[in-house]
Amino acid sequence: MDIIKKARPTRGGSKLRWILFEGTTKGKRTATGMFSWREPKDESQLEHNRKVMKELDLAISNFKKGKQPENENIRVKSKNNFIQYFEKYLKEKSSRASHFTLKKFKQFLVEEKRNPNFIEFEKIDKKFCLKFQDYLMANLTGVTPGHYFGGFKKILSEAHEDRLFDHHPAQYIRCKRYKCGRKDTLEKEVVEILLKADCRNPEVKRAAIVSIYTGLRWCDVSKLKWEDITCENVIKLKQSKTDELVEIPLHRAVAETLGKRGAGLVFKLPQQIPAMRTLRNWVKNVGIQKEITWHSLRHTCSILLQDLGVPLQTVAKILGHPTTANVFKTYQNSKLIKMRAAINML
Repeated sequence: MDIIKKARPTRGGSKLRWILFEGTTKGKRTATGMFSWREPKDESQLEHNRKVMKELDLAISNFKKGKQPENENIRVKSKNNFIQYFEKYLKEKSSRASHFTLKKFKQFLVEEKRNPNFIEFEKIDKKFCLKFQDYLMANLTGVTPGHYFGGFKKILSEAHEDRLFDHHPAQYIRCKRYKCGRKDTLEKEVVEILLKADCRNPEVKRAAIVSIYTGLRWCDVSKLKWEDITCENVIKLKQSKTDELVEIPLHRAVAETLGKRGAGLVFKLPQQIPAMRTLRNWVKNVGIQKEITWHSLRHTCSILLQDLGVPLQTVAKILGHPTTANVFKTYQNSKLIKMRAAINML
């Protein structure tokens, strides 16, 4: 049996410190601790520290006898379900970014051949956190991996503050953030060509046209229902990614593409990867050598609107952004033709 008793300051130079013991017996490890005053200034703080040390000594004694601490103020490093804690946090804090982090975290657990609905706190160490960050970097682009891992670290920090970790497993792991590279977009002339060109899957073509003229993401256009389209030909829906309500009047090309109203889903689409493959082949078959993704269609909508002189506030409203900052940074795309026109004005 190996027992270590130690004290360490809390984060941010707090006036409190974390007194704990770590024990190992028969290959099993446990950690127990409480907060105490670093520099007690009165009798009440001194009494609190004496009480903490007494309870920790009792916890060590119980541990030697194979018992868990009886005092409920002392938290043991949890073997409970981290996923359950994560979901409870989301209900209380309502952080929409973390909802997507949880979804990606569950996908990561599946990739690691683990149960996506259960993982013990003690299984989450620095090595595990680094693997999750690598997974995000491999499956997401731009600043998104950094945002998601930052949300994950926030949950870990909350759990650490709740004394469910004896140390923060990702405290010294930096969130990797990369600038978004320039995304290929489609010019107006190319869009007109695509409208007339055949596509192997007509449903993919219809959905792509809607995304070009509305700026809808794949996650929204793939779930678009007829009840989301009013009789006045206006799409009204909450975006899946941001929960922002958008109201987008339909272009005549979209109205023609949609055709007669039906019920349920507007499009019968394949899964995202096959749909993306069909989209790329459709574009390449008309002689366009660009790396087009579904998000490129959203960028195309933004660029076409800006080229027509539409104010950024209106473009942001159509794309479902609360401010113009994101549109200005992410969707600006200076074209050679525009720069040439500017030079010719000299």
